[in-house]
Amino acid sequence: MQMLFIFINAVIIVGFLILITVLYRGRARKVLVDDITIAYRQYGSGMPLVLIGGYGSTMSVWQRSFVSLLAARYRVIIFDNRGMGQSTLGLKDYTVQQCAQDTKGLLDKLHISSAYVFGYSMGASIAQELVLKYPAMVKKLILGGANALGKGQMKPLVRKSLADLSGSNRALWMRKLKLIFPEKWLKQHTYLMKLHVTFNRHVMKKQIEALENWEGTKNRLKNIKIPTLLLVGQEDIVTPPANALFMAQYIKGAWLAQFEECGHGLIGQEPYKVGHVIKAFLS
Repeated sequence: MQMLFIFINAVIIVGFLILITVLYRGRARKVLVDDITIAYRQYGSGMPLVLIGGYGSTMSVWQRSFVSLLAARYRVIIFDNRGMGQSTLGLKDYTVQQCAQDTKGLLDKLHISSAYVFGYSMGASIAQELVLKYPAMVKKLILGGANALGKGQMKPLVRKSLADLSGSNRALWMRKLKLIFPEKWLKQHTYLMKLHVTFNRHVMKKQIEALENWEGTKNRLKNIKIPTLLLVGQEDIVTPPANALFMAQYIKGAWLAQFEECGHGLIGQEPYKVGHVIKAFLS
C-alpha cells in the first residue's frame, strides 16, 4: 500500500473560520431533486469539484478564499444539504445514504456524469456512500475530518456534546467552538466568541440521528478503488487522526495529510494550505 503522509507545520492566522457564514454575492440557484429543492452555487470552470458540507452547515461554510483558490482551476459546486440553508427538508427519512442520493441527484440535474468530490465531516460520510454506490461518478475522492467506523467511533463525551442542542444560540456556539478548534488557537482568535450565530436545531437533530444510525464503511473501504486524499487535524477530537490512519490502511494508494495544531475545523484554520494540498492531489 502506498501512502503519502504530509505533515503541515505552523499556523497562518486567518480572518474567517469554516463554521461562519460568508456572504456570497447573488442568489443561489435552485433545482428540484426528487422530493426536495436543492440550493447550490457554482464558481470557475474545468473539471467539476463538488464540496459536501458537514453537520449543521450550509454552503456558506466554505470560505470565499478557499473556494476562489479551487475555482481558479476547477468548476466548484457548493450546495445546502437536505433541510439546511435554502434547501428544503422533504418527507423522506434523513439518513447519510439519502444525502448521498441527493448529491447524486444534483449532479444528474447539472448533467455531470463524473466529478472530483470533497466531503468534510458529515459530508465525508456522505461522500463515502456516494462513491461506494456510484463509483463511476467520482473520479477522485477527498475526505476531511472523516469517519468510517459509524456510530461507535466517537468518544461518549464528544458525542454527547455534538448532540446537545440546548440553551441559547450563544451557549450552543461556544460548545461547538470548543469541539472543533484547539484551545490555544481559540485564545488567539477571541473575536469568534463574540459572533452572533443561529442554528437550525430541528434539522441538526435529524442529522445527529442520521449519524448515530449510520453503520459506517469500515467493511467496505477496500471497495474504494479511486485516488483518495484524507485530511485530518492532529488535534481533532471529533474525528481523531486514528480514524484517518485506519482508513488509509484500507483504501489502496491513499494520501494522508495531517495538519499540526489543527482541530476538526482545520479548513477554517488553514484554508490556503488545505486548498494547495487539494490542488496538488488533484493534479
